[in-house]
Amino acid sequence: MNRRRFVMATVIAWLLAIGLVAFAVRSGEPVPVADAPDPRAQCLSYAPYRLPGESPFGARVRVSRERLETDFRLLASRTRCIRTYSVQLGLDQVPAVAQSLGMDVMLGVWIGRDPLENEAELALATAVANRYSTTVKSLIVGNEVLLRREQPASKMAGYLEQVRRGTKVPVTYADVWEFWERNADLARQVDFVTIHILPYWEDDPVGIDGAVAHIGDIHARMQKVFAGKELLIGETGWPGQGRMRRSARPGRIEQARFHREFAVAARAAGWRYNLIEAFDQPWKRQLEGAMGGAWGLFDNVGEAKFPATGPVATDPNPASRLGAAAAGGALAVCLVLSNLVAGRWRPVLRPVSASGPVDRWLMLALALAVGVTAGIGLEAQWRYLFIWARDPFEAGAIGAIAVCGLVLALAALPGATASPAGAAETSGAAGTAGTAGTAGTAGTAGTAGTAISGERIGPSWLDRAWPPVAAFVLFGLAVVAVLLAFDPRYRGFPIALYGAPLAALLIRAMVGAEMLMPRGERTVLGTIIVGCLAANLWVEGLENTEAWQFAVIAAALVYLLVVAPRRATVNRVSAITPSSRPTAAGSNE
Repeated sequence: MNRRRFVMATVIAWLLAIGLVAFAVRSGEPVPVADAPDPRAQCLSYAPYRLPGESPFGARVRVSRERLETDFRLLASRTRCIRTYSVQLGLDQVPAVAQSLGMDVMLGVWIGRDPLENEAELALATAVANRYSTTVKSLIVGNEVLLRREQPASKMAGYLEQVRRGTKVPVTYADVWEFWERNADLARQVDFVTIHILPYWEDDPVGIDGAVAHIGDIHARMQKVFAGKELLIGETGWPGQGRMRRSARPGRIEQARFHREFAVAARAAGWRYNLIEAFDQPWKRQLEGAMGGAWGLFDNVGEAKFPATGPVATDPNPASRLGAAAAGGALAVCLVLSNLVAGRWRPVLRPVSASGPVDRWLMLALALAVGVTAGIGLEAQWRYLFIWARDPFEAGAIGAIAVCGLVLALAALPGATASPAGAAETSGAAGTAGTAGTAGTAGTAGTAGTAISGERIGPSWLDRAWPPVAAFVLFGLAVVAVLLAFDPRYRGFPIALYGAPLAALLIRAMVGAEMLMPRGERTVLGTIIVGCLAANLWVEGLENTEAWQFAVIAAALVYLLVVAPRRATVNRVSAITPSSRPTAAGSNE
């Protein structure tokens, strides 16, 4: 391998490492976001299931009064009102705790499929509302029941009428605005109409730039449908994590921007509203992916995700990325230095002369760039696992790909693996290849042969490990592509997960290292990947930059692991096949 290719690979690796470090630094820089007219929202949705293992569907553990008091004292800095969704499992204590803190309550009544449970919920909620009628400002009987198709509109009308006969507290029903529009007659049974408008979750998602205007359009549309009825925007908000849906990008800055811009519009238009939600709810990731658990103003441990006023940063903790970069770079340099001192480097990434100081510095420079890139990549993969893994199987699968990325990064280090070309260089007796006219002759010893020790270095564990690891990455990529094509709604684009293996394989390819030998099953996997991601891009549209970024990463991996090895094999076969054209002497060579 010549020094020119090695230098080019080092330059590209450094450009990649510098770009990733710059991204990490920039993500921690606060950007201006317009302030809300009031740091406290009109009302916030509340559910207590924010700690690991907590869920309304798990063990029926009663919420303690102490937990409610702790949460409400924290929320009092950001709202004057709490909306709940049930009165079971200790949530019947909410009005008492809220009253002690001077907060109002929109008391929720959960309606599901079981009629007996529904009746118990209705009876308890009515009793609690009547007892705390000065604190409970409304009873919300049912939440998105029509959307979930758990009860028909006629049954909901009966429940609403039943509650209205038992209390003087205003009664309403909450659902997505489309389902209210389809069941407009239900408005006769409520004192006001509670609509949910979630621009991110719309069938035609709306990006952050048009989100507030979209809410205004829907609100005006519903006012025409329900003329004479007061409207409450019962749920609106923006996720702080997750995947893009067309132009709708989740994120910390986007979430802060939505809340503040919406508050400005709500005050100007006189809208009544409730934001979803108070705390992140990790259990919702099981149902709605990473997005479902990330709508809170506070995270699941009670830390504010962004300040009520002032600038906001994309990543409040960029130090973790920079620390990972430093650790990865230091470890990679130490590994290569240990090989240099021991004289055990591998020839695949070795320039023309492995003994000169220039070559050693080149090796260390490439190792540092690879280590920095791998460190940031591993940290990003850990974040992806923490955000997206919904069960042990998914955690194991994501972790396996992350380990594969680490193995491939090690294989990209200078001197990590051997290759057929490098093996030829290692043997001092081999020398240079003979001329075309003397094929089969060993040829004379060349510079590559004389510059390197005559000891032949055998294959390392990385030589044996990286081909099946790369093949596993390709298989995992095919599985992801199929899922994104047929079940994409709650699945993310694993850019970080597969970006790290791509960077390692790209560096190997640039320095001329041996790639995977072509096989039929890899061709099939490559075809599946390309076809499924093309279908996904058709659905996601041009606006979804995450979908396009992942498609580019996938296409590059398919090229490096499927197309390039096949082309290299064809070229190699062509090069060693004797020519059928006779020479001047009449012989075939």
